[in-house]
Amino acid sequence: MHICDISNYKTEWLLPKFHIFECTTLTTMRGANKGHRYKKASRDDGQFWMIHTSGGRYEYLNICKNNCLTQHNSLYDHQTVASFNVKSYLDKPIQHTQPYITNELDMATIPSSYADNWSSISKERKQYYKWICQECFYDLNDYKKYLHTHHINSDITNNKHENLKVLCIKCHAEEFQHEHIKEKPEYKQFLQIKENHAS
Repeated sequence: MHICDISNYKTEWLLPKFHIFECTTLTTMRGANKGHRYKKASRDDGQFWMIHTSGGRYEYLNICKNNCLTQHNSLYDHQTVASFNVKSYLDKPIQHTQPYITNELDMATIPSSYADNWSSISKERKQYYKWICQECFYDLNDYKKYLHTHHINSDITNNKHENLKVLCIKCHAEEFQHEHIKEKPEYKQFLQIKENHAS
């Protein structure tokens, strides 16, 4: 199982991992109502279908190291992230409980995109919360470009109010799988603004 939708192809570390156990990562994601993002792999050669807003392509993904690989090595032969082979694993008799696997194949996943009126939806949410971050309560009335609207369950097509959270760029970057935001120049700019205000 793996997540198909990613926000950035820029660096390898942003690619998700694939899972062979019902590990802590999957449990956490299911608990956060994000289990729907995981799909069943359609190939056994280590390539997984990944989608971006601009389209899709196959990518080599690494196994979930700290959870799945550790459990694998306690039951089977010792492997590293680099040496783990999907086909060899699938050829073995399975001696453990596999994760709940959806019947949805990864290659059937189509790229999702923001609604045409996303800018208006996002602005309305920010205005509703008076341009204040819902997490740290920082007032961004004078720094509106650093306020984001976050999709809680990561489904960018679900724009219901209960799935949207208004966050400053710093708090947004702390959300699960949003570390890539920390690479943006705006992130560093905002940290400087907060630091200047604190002093």
